Formats: sequence, structure tokens, C-alpha cells
Amino acid sequence: MKTEIRYKGRGYVGWVENDVFFSHRAFRTHFFYKFSGWGLSIPILSDLNNMGVRDIVLIIDRQKAIKTELMDFYKYGEKYFDAPDDPQMILNQVHFSDEDKIIEEKQIKLF
Repeated sequence: MKTEIRYKGRGYVGWVENDVFFSHRAFRTHFFYKFSGWGLSIPILSDLNNMGVRDIVLIIDRQKAIKTELMDFYKYGEKYFDAPDDPQMILNQVHFSDEDKIIEEKQIKLF
């Protein structure tokens, strides 16, 4: 079953299928150069953890999928509070693996 994830009235953030969270990200606007990584809202991470999500798949510019375990955000992530209404947990890109072999390009464009 597919469950949509929304946050603070900002609209659609992604979806959960089984124990995997999927979310589209644009490199230009979502990559944190300061940390060389990808961020997720701390409240969203908490909600996903409470839902039993294990893995996170980010679909970058509808061309590439990268995957990490949700717990890696807690183990290796850095908290970032620049946006007071939306604190982030940033995970360095070295903790993500390419998932293009599992999620084919045609499927990525359908998400």
C-alpha cells in the first residue's frame, strides 16, 4: 500500500511503500553543499521512524536513485537549524548507494 507523506501544509514530500520512503529531490535546490549531503526534515524522519520505515530512496532530478537506511541519518547525520520552522538532518552523500540497478530509469520517471 502506498501512503503519501505531507508536511506542515507545504504539500507532498514523498510516499511510503512497504518499509521504504521515496522522495523526489532536485540537486540544485536540495543538495547541502556545506555538508556534501542530502537533508530530511527532523520531524519527517521521526514520523517515518514511527511508521516502521527502514530505507530511504531519493530520486534525484528524475534520473538517478540513491538509497540509505533511515537509521543512518541518526547515526551519521548532522543537525541543521538554519530554517527555524523546519530543522533538518543532513547525511553526507557517502552514506548513500546508487540504486539504478534496482530501480530502472523508466520506473524513476514514473515516480
